[in-house]
Order: sequence, then C-alpha cells, then structure tokens
Amino acid sequence: LNRIQNAGLLIERNHQARVMHEANMNLKSERTARYIYSVVFTIVVVILISALVVFFYVQRIHRRNHLALKRLAEMRESFFTNITHEFRTPLTVILGMSRDLPGKSPDELKQSVQSIERQGYGLLQLINQLLDISKIKSQMGNLDWRNGYITTYISMLVDTYRDYARSKNIDLQLYFKQPVTMDFVPDYVNKVFNNLISNALKFTPDYGKINIALWREGDSFFADVTDTGEGMDQKTAENAFKSFYQGETDSKNLGTGVGLALVKQIIDAVHGEISVKSEVGKGTTFHIQIPITNKSDIKLNEQTVDNAPELPTEEKKLVDTEADDNQCTVLVIEDNRDIAAYIGDVLNDRYAVAYATNGEDGLKKAIDIVPDLIVTDLMMPGMDGLELCRRIRSNDVVNHIPIVIVTAKISDQERIEGIEAGADAYLAKPFNVDELRSIVERLLDRQRSLRSKFGDNATNTKEPQQQEPQLTDAERRFLAKTV
Repeated sequence: LNRIQNAGLLIERNHQARVMHEANMNLKSERTARYIYSVVFTIVVVILISALVVFFYVQRIHRRNHLALKRLAEMRESFFTNITHEFRTPLTVILGMSRDLPGKSPDELKQSVQSIERQGYGLLQLINQLLDISKIKSQMGNLDWRNGYITTYISMLVDTYRDYARSKNIDLQLYFKQPVTMDFVPDYVNKVFNNLISNALKFTPDYGKINIALWREGDSFFADVTDTGEGMDQKTAENAFKSFYQGETDSKNLGTGVGLALVKQIIDAVHGEISVKSEVGKGTTFHIQIPITNKSDIKLNEQTVDNAPELPTEEKKLVDTEADDNQCTVLVIEDNRDIAAYIGDVLNDRYAVAYATNGEDGLKKAIDIVPDLIVTDLMMPGMDGLELCRRIRSNDVVNHIPIVIVTAKISDQERIEGIEAGADAYLAKPFNVDELRSIVERLLDRQRSLRSKFGDNATNTKEPQQQEPQLTDAERRFLAKTV
C-alpha cells in the first residue's frame, strides 16, 4: 500500500510539474508577444510622430517661403508703384509746360524752362541712382580701387560745397586729426559724401552748421556727417535707408529717398557699416565705419577732385492768391512744389489758388479758408490723399467741398479706393490741362447749381420734388446745414 501510495504521489507530482511547466511556457510566450507588440507599437508611434514632425516642418518651410514670396511681391509692387509715381510726377511738369511754351511771355518762358530743366535733372539723377544700386547689387564691373590719403580726397570734395554753403550762411566744417591712407573707390566716396552733404544742406536752415569728422581707430576708418537741420523721428530714422521712404514728420518734398539707399548699398559693398542718429528739431548724424586695407598697387593721383556737387534745387515759392468777391477758391495740396505751381498756373486765370504741401497742412488750411474745390495728390508724406479725403468727408465744416485727386496711381483698384474715400474725380499724371479745367469747372458748376436750386426751393416751397437734382450724402448734409 505504501509503495502504491508513493507511486501515486510521484505520478501526481509529475503531472503537476508538467502543468507548471506548460503554464510557465505560456506565460513566457505571452510576455514575449506582449513585448513584441509593445516594440512594434512604439516603432509605429515614433514613425507617426516623425512623419507629423516632418509634415509640420515642411508646411512651415512652405509657409515661410510663401510669406517670403508674398513680401517680395509686395516689395516689387511697391517699388514699381513708387518708381512710376516718381517718373510721372516730373513728366507731368515737363510735358505740360512744354505744350504751353509757345504762348508764354519771356519772363514766364524763362520760369517754365527752369522748371523743365529742374525736373529733367531730377529724373536723370533718379535713373542714375537706380542704375548704380542695380550695378552694386549685381557686383557688375571691376571696382577702381586706389590707394591714397582718403582724408585729403574728402577734403577736396567738401571744398566744392563751400560756396553754396556760404551763400546760405551755413557753417560747413571738416575736421580730422591726421591723414589716413587706405584703399578706396573714388566714385563710391563721391556718391556717399555727395548724398550726405547734399541732404545736410537741404534740411539745414540758414545760419546752421554742418560738421564732417574723419578719424582712424585701429584698423577702421570712421566718418561722421552732422547737421543742425530739421531732424527725423525714430520711425523715419529706422527706415531712412529704404528706397522711396518718406517720414510722417516731413513737411516738404524730400525727393525720392533713393540716395540714402544707394549710400547703404555702397557701404555694404565695401564691408562697412552706416547708422543714423537723429532728433526732431535738433539735427541728424550719419556715422560710417569702414575697414582699412592697403592692398591696391594703384596710387591715387594728387590732383583736384573732379566733382560736380549735388546742390539742392531751389524750389518755386508758392504764394496764395486773394479771391475776388465772385471768384471761387481752389486749394492745391501737393508735396512737389513744381507740380503744385503748375496746377496753380493752369487754374489761376479763373480762380483764386491756395497751396498746401502735405495732407496735415492741407486739412488745416481747408478748414480755415473753406475753399470751393480741393485738388490733391495721392502719395504724400504723412497723411496721404486717401486719408485726407476721409478726414474731409468726416468734417462737418468742409465735407461738402468737391475733391479732385491727381496722381500717378492709375489702376482700377486705386481709382475705386479713391472714389470710396470721397473723391469726386480721379485724374492720372501726366494729365491733360483741358481735362483738369473741365473737371474743375463741372464740379464748381454743380455746386453753384445746388446753391441756386436750394435758393429757389426756399422761396417757392411748391416746386415739385421730382425736379430736384440727385444729390450725394455730403451734398444733402451741406444743404441741410444751410437751412
């Protein structure tokens, strides 16, 4: 019995051992399968995350490229819009005055020829500057490097401006402690200092000062051009080296804004740096730093600098004319004084003409004198023509005045924006003189007919309403205030 019991226990133990072994094998299999599943899941998750990261990175690159292309397109559009404006503005004076030359007196003929010459020279200067910028950017041609005393060269260049500065009672001074010998491109030096000195002379009032300081520190050449002129605000100073930029505080025509962009391109081409520090009402300082090298074998000839100074042009003075009792007054708002004078000459034989050189002054003058009609440019420093139209239409004193926009922006979208802003007529530069006269006369006749019609209605209240002219909202408000 004991042996039978022992045999049964042994059999039972063996059975349990086999069961335990099978259970352990199943557990190991399950663990192995679970591990494989975990590894596979982790790999799949990592692949998906990597794919998402790559997808978002590609999308970000595409978006960045799209924004860059969009900005490039906007810059290109802005450039061509501005360059078109800068071409059309002088062409308006040149073509318009050229057509009127045969019928002018000798004195008027002389003034017209001077205006044509001034606008033609400005147009030529703009084209040359644009070509210089393009040439520098593309690094076309071999630079004419010379080795010599750059301080002496700049000193002779400054001397070409002394007579003009003396005629304007401006104190022009050049300071340098010791001569500096280095490699430089004479044509680049001419363009840089001609632009900086010309700008300083343009914005420095009579009895002001312009100081030019030259010195060397280590392996760098430094130059400061400081004036006591109008100065610039912070935003204008930050954008001073951008083409066609005009600051909001500018009170007169500042030119195209290409000159300082050319200066920036030249300084970058010689691996230098330029910065500007300015304060409104106190003046401006341009600071230049250029690395000094002495590798050129071609020496600078010691001779007088052959430089034609870029002197600021004398703009025509704009004088308001007094209106007679029965004479209408036209307010011309234009930042280019030659264009403003030309429009005034076209209209002053029949109307009294007042002038303003920017949108802010134009709005104040319109409220002050309440003209019968306003002729304004679209692109002006500070408040542009569209904003001026909106401000006039929102002012109860002057919102009834007809507005004629004369501009170089001639696309359909820009015309629509002008009409939506409140303009009554849109005229493209260069414009036809007879067309301008016709538009002005038509709008003034409409205003006179409205006044006459309102007077008739006031004396005869039985006049049928269906005979009233179709009025704009501004004209209805004007007539309502007249009641």
